[in-house]
Amino acid sequence: MKIKKLVKFSLAFVALLAASGWYLKSTVIQTYYPSVEEIDRVSKANRYGEVLTIQGRAPTTPATLKGDKHMQAGQVRYWSFCQNLSLFDTSVDQCVYDEQTARNEKGEYLIAMSTPELRPSNAKIECGVNWLAWGRGDGIDNPQGGLLLHRHMIAEPDFKESMFAIQAEGQEKPVMGAYYPRSAYVAKAAFEARGCPVK
Repeated sequence: MKIKKLVKFSLAFVALLAASGWYLKSTVIQTYYPSVEEIDRVSKANRYGEVLTIQGRAPTTPATLKGDKHMQAGQVRYWSFCQNLSLFDTSVDQCVYDEQTARNEKGEYLIAMSTPELRPSNAKIECGVNWLAWGRGDGIDNPQGGLLLHRHMIAEPDFKESMFAIQAEGQEKPVMGAYYPRSAYVAKAAFEARGCPVK
């Protein structure tokens, strides 16, 4: 498979989710780890609020989790969201990845990020929600910090909405379209009020 030219390091967006909520500054980087076959979207986050929700359409991937002997086609080989410490400490606290991620009938995922104490009671697979723990902080004396990593690995040439297709700053949302992760800050009580399955 021919690997497209990877995008250069580019600032993607700055989203202030709430005056006292989560602050995200994202960067699309050609790879966070030493591989030419993946591309990562890095978000530096500081936690001040309760629950961060992330949602979007999930790319299709081959089913391999159950030991399938032959890998089928998919829009990407693999995708995930991982909560890391920082660029200075590359430790990973927790991830959710393609095959283990709950999706609705439209192929969309919903991730709820919080500390264990603030985890909504309906932030579970049975309610269509993928919960991601905030983690230990950034590893450099900021327990409220962290690094959220969104990864695409080996996109098919005809999948034009992958992160591999982003060529310049500001293209992230128009290029990715429905696959662009949308984020919003909510209170724990407000999330729980959405019921189960979460609407």
